[in-house]
Amino acid sequence: MFLSRVIFFSFLLVFLLSSGCFNKKKDQQESIIAPASEDTAAPSISLGLPVFVNENDPVIRDYWWTLISKYVTDDTIEVQASFVDERKLGKFDFTIRPLLQLSKIKNGWEVDDSRVLYKRIQGYTNKFYIPIGIDAGYYLFTITCEDSAGNKAPIVKTKFYMKSAYDDTLPVVRYLNTSLDTNNYGLNKYNIGDTLYVRGFASDSKLLRYVDTRIMRKTSLQVINNIVKRDSILTTNHPIDTFWIVPAGMPVGTYLLRTRAVDYYNNTDSMTSEFSIQ
Repeated sequence: MFLSRVIFFSFLLVFLLSSGCFNKKKDQQESIIAPASEDTAAPSISLGLPVFVNENDPVIRDYWWTLISKYVTDDTIEVQASFVDERKLGKFDFTIRPLLQLSKIKNGWEVDDSRVLYKRIQGYTNKFYIPIGIDAGYYLFTITCEDSAGNKAPIVKTKFYMKSAYDDTLPVVRYLNTSLDTNNYGLNKYNIGDTLYVRGFASDSKLLRYVDTRIMRKTSLQVINNIVKRDSILTTNHPIDTFWIVPAGMPVGTYLLRTRAVDYYNNTDSMTSEFSIQ
C-alpha cells in the first residue's frame, strides 16, 4: 500500500513538472507570435510576370518601355506572383486595365481576379487568353494583398504593352510647316501674345481614329491647353493645321507642343516640339 502511494505521488509530481514546462514553452511561443488583434505587420508581394519595371527609376527612366513585358492579341498572358505574411494571408486581387484610350470608340481588355489565401506563404500562377479584337497599346497591371488581420501590402503596379494581331504598325505624325524648330535646339522662344502655329499631317496604313494637339508643361506634363481634338476620323490621312496664341499671365518656363495620333486598333504615336516662354 505504501509502495503504491509512493508510485502514485511520483507520477503526479512528474506530470506537474512536465505540465509546467510545457505551459512555459507554450507561453514563450505565444510571446513570439502576437495574437491576431496585435498583428500590424503588412504582407509582401513579389511579382514575376508581367515583369515589374519601375519607370520612375532615374537609371531606366528613358528606356523603361523597352524592358516591360510585351504580348500579342489572340495569345495568352501568364501571371506569376507570390505572397508572404508573418502569420496568415487573407486574400489578393489583381486587375488589368487599358492605360491610354484616346478615342470614344473603346475596346480595351479588362481582367479582374480575386483569391482567398490561407497560408503564410503562397504562390499564384495563371494564364489568361487575350481576345484577338481588343485594343493595342499600354496596359496597367495592379495587384493588392492583405493578411487575415486586414493589414494591406503596398500596392504593386506595372505596365505591359499589347500588340494587335491585326495591325501592329504605328501611325505617323509629321510637321511640315511650323513656327517651331522641330530639332529642339533651344531656339523656340516666345513672348506673351506671340502666335505658335503648326501644320502637317497624321497618317496610318489602315485607318486613323483620333488626332489631338496639346500644350503641356515640360516638367510635370500638365496639360495647359487642348488646341484641337478630332475623334472618330476613320480615314488614312488627316491634316494638322492649328495655332495657339500665348495668353496673358502665362508663366515663364519650358513647354511642349505634342500631337498624338491613334489608329483603329489603338496603336499610338506622337511628335513633340519644345519651346520656352520668356
